[in-house]
Amino acid sequence: RGFTRSIMQPGALAILLMIILHNMSLIAFMSMAPLYFQEIRGFSSGLTGIALSLFLIGGAITSPFIGHISDKIGRKNMTIWGLVGGGICAWVLTLLSSYNTIFPVLIVSGLLMLSIRPVIMAMALEKIGHRESTALGLISSLGEGFAALGAILAGIFGDIDLSFSLILAALLSILAGLVVIPISHKS
Repeated sequence: RGFTRSIMQPGALAILLMIILHNMSLIAFMSMAPLYFQEIRGFSSGLTGIALSLFLIGGAITSPFIGHISDKIGRKNMTIWGLVGGGICAWVLTLLSSYNTIFPVLIVSGLLMLSIRPVIMAMALEKIGHRESTALGLISSLGEGFAALGAILAGIFGDIDLSFSLILAALLSILAGLVVIPISHKS
């Protein structure tokens, strides 16, 4: 009962919604970006692989540093900046055409959208307060379950125009960041 009460608090529900939207955004982006780069930007398969690798590397390399910074300045602000900034960068990708600009923006997008994941998990665990494994299981279940919806929606938008898929991913990330704004700093 205590765990259920913790989850049903408005702050915890907002964090769960943020996680769902963030996962939907990532899966929408990662499922449609390769098609976008190949069909719209004319990338080869190898160049598409490099592009997605840069996105992933941007987040992987910076995750420990972002986690450390969030311990110092606060998780909420880092989360908002990461999700909103990452969404804006993903949107900007649809406006760029040069490799010289696409690749750096992909790295920054990964840095913002992916490296924020540990911060988000820590924020959720702080808000829920106990039964960490159970909380992580619930977060994983909800996040990954709804992530599938992100892929479906991105596919539907991609049938219209593949750039709409990336814009959808961008909007979901921005919305995930905005959901965090009303959450109090207290755990």
